[in-house]
Amino acid sequence: MGSKEFVVLSAALTGFDEGELHATGMVEVYHATVLARLGEPELALLTALLEEGRDIEEALPPRDPRTAEAAVAIAYLWYTGAWPTAEGGAVVVSPETYAAGLLWTTFGGHAPGTVGPGYGSWSTPPLSGAGAGLSAVASTAAQR
Repeated sequence: MGSKEFVVLSAALTGFDEGELHATGMVEVYHATVLARLGEPELALLTALLEEGRDIEEALPPRDPRTAEAAVAIAYLWYTGAWPTAEGGAVVVSPETYAAGLLWTTFGGHAPGTVGPGYGSWSTPPLSGAGAGLSAVASTAAQR
C-alpha cells in the first residue's frame, strides 16, 4: 500500500480531509509506523473495506476484532502522535508527532511546550469558537 491509499484510509478514520492530513507533515512517518506495527496485510484489509464502498464504521464490527483495533490505533496515532499499547498505554513515535497530533487542531491549540504564544498574546481575548469556553471561565473568575 502506498502513501496515497494510506491517506485515503486515514481520512476515513479521522474525519479530517486528505489535505489536512498532508498539512501535518506526518504522512510518511505515520505510514511507516503503521506498516511496522501492523504489517501490509492488515493495512490492505482496512483499505479493502473502503474500496468496497462501505462506511468504515459499519464495515468494522462484523470483521475480525483485530481489524477494528487496527483502525482505532491508526486514528489514535493521527490524533495523539502515539501508538497505543496492549497494556492500555501508548508510545509516542517522536516529539514531532506529538506536536503534530490532530488533537491540538480540534480546539485550535498547540501541544504544551511546543509553540510559544508570542509576546503580549495574553492581552487579547481568545477567538470565538475554539477556546471560547475559556473566556467564559475567565469572566466568571473576574467577577468573583
